[in-house]
Amino acid sequence: MTKSYNQLSSEIKSKLELLGIDIEVKYIIENQSSLTSPSEQLANLLKKPSISTASLRAPEGYHLPNIMSSLEGGILDKFGGHPCAAGFSTRTAALPLVKQGFLDYLSHGDQGVLDMSSFQSQIPSNLITKITAAMRASLDKNVIYIDYDKLNLELLAEVFRLEPFGIDFPFPYFLFELPSRRVASRKVLGSESKHIKIGMDNGINLTFFNLELELVKKINAGNSDLIILAKLSQNTWNNSTKLELIGEAICVG
Repeated sequence: MTKSYNQLSSEIKSKLELLGIDIEVKYIIENQSSLTSPSEQLANLLKKPSISTASLRAPEGYHLPNIMSSLEGGILDKFGGHPCAAGFSTRTAALPLVKQGFLDYLSHGDQGVLDMSSFQSQIPSNLITKITAAMRASLDKNVIYIDYDKLNLELLAEVFRLEPFGIDFPFPYFLFELPSRRVASRKVLGSESKHIKIGMDNGINLTFFNLELELVKKINAGNSDLIILAKLSQNTWNNSTKLELIGEAICVG
């Protein structure tokens, strides 16, 4: 939220000058927890609430958006995300209520939140039998199943909102099915033909590196649907940003 500088009282304008703020400043932005100390002082002067933002991760079996939807009284300003990776913003003063709301919800196992079922329960049943043992080993709590049609730059922006990532908070992988009819092109790369780039009909490129030669041949044949485990990335060129995928594992259906 912004407030016109001309709407401020003379007392606040004087305090702004004492803080070293240029008298020509036009708008004052309400406080965000990540902003600098002068901004926090401005928020106090303008009697605007301090806002805290949070990113969340949960083990498999939890559903964070459902938990946040259950919190009463509109204590969350906004929230969103996926079952195991989400985020929210709220007034800093409401954080104790948010914490208690999470604890209250998670204490009731009958609501299914504490049902620590395997990750496979989140995968459509028709895909489970197609997944190889090698791919099953990669399906941990850092994997999110998603529909092919939801792969876009907006999804990548949502993921970046959960930063910073690190050893204890890794960048997520996405699992999806790629029907053969949605593949626009295939190109084998590398002197040993161990890499392959798949162009999808949504304009997104998917690249796999260092695959077995037989697997590359099966993919390039184009006769089967594919199950993909990949990480999102972006490529910016000439002020244009495109979503790209780096493959981690693949099953040829």
